[in-house]
Amino acid sequence: AINGKTELINLSVRGGPLQNATFEQPRITFSHDLVLNFDTKTIDLTAIALKSGFLDLLLSGSVKDFQENPSGKLAVSGNGNLNDIVLVFGKMLSLPPDLKLAGEINLSLTGEGDLNKVSLKGTTDCKNLEVNAAFLNNYPFRETSLKLTPDVILSLGEKTTGVAINTLNIQSGVVSGDIKGTLDSEIALDLTARLSTRLALLKKNLQGILPDSFPGEGQLISDLIIKGNLDQSLTVKGNHTLDGATIVLPPAPGGESASLPPSTFSIPQLAIVHEADYQGERDKVSLKSLEVDSSLGKIKGSGTLSRISKDLLTNCKGALALDMPAVTKFAKDLLPEGLTMKGRATSR
Repeated sequence: AINGKTELINLSVRGGPLQNATFEQPRITFSHDLVLNFDTKTIDLTAIALKSGFLDLLLSGSVKDFQENPSGKLAVSGNGNLNDIVLVFGKMLSLPPDLKLAGEINLSLTGEGDLNKVSLKGTTDCKNLEVNAAFLNNYPFRETSLKLTPDVILSLGEKTTGVAINTLNIQSGVVSGDIKGTLDSEIALDLTARLSTRLALLKKNLQGILPDSFPGEGQLISDLIIKGNLDQSLTVKGNHTLDGATIVLPPAPGGESASLPPSTFSIPQLAIVHEADYQGERDKVSLKSLEVDSSLGKIKGSGTLSRISKDLLTNCKGALALDMPAVTKFAKDLLPEGLTMKGRATSR
């Protein structure tokens, strides 16, 4: 049996799964209670407590064949500060350098495997989450509670690290759903997702990106396929259903209409299908296809969005078919009183 306490001062680790990133900590303290059995080549971990400037962890479990090919099963629980965790692991995880995270994280996980591959299951809770980056236009995304339930396999190679996601369940006020697929340290993605999004909270949290006319109520159900590389080319295919959405439009500025109250519209259920390619190095999105279907009519379109992070340029084409009686009913607050329309309208 080995009981005691170990302190690492000015620790610096580089290479292996860290690649070109460097893990540095001024002080890490280990408190350990374990049993080494050289006859069976096993280690029984009654408790190992790790305390550092960014994360506190408690481990227990067992390791076999620790001298030649160690493997085992460990239970891990702990808490930490997201801002400090990103500062420590940001480079290793290839996170954007301008990404800022704040909040408290509590985890309870079970890991099983060896030095090359680890199966990870459990729960992770984030409280008072705040995310900020340039793409949010300095309007941070805030979420009071976010719960992640992972069932993943981590591959730890000398050159690359990767994650195979059997399932990752997400529960929060804004979005809930499941994600499956793979990603690696080269930012290559192959993911599928089914997500349910509450539009009112989404609009509140993404006010730096979404226009004022974005629906303030309703729910969006999305099935997504995402493949490619964030730095090169990323293909996003989606099927979405928008239900119960409302939008509020302010009156036109100037004249008598400026004194009128805002107009509120209840959007009929929409079915949206799209395929788009995002090219990070060229700062461009190619919209291969977009189809929107509702009781008001149908929209089909395609085109490109370039200079996304600067002065946006668009080059799009499309076709529109409307059911005019349905449009009249939908836009009655904007049309002259008593106006009626019949037939169908098409545009290309």
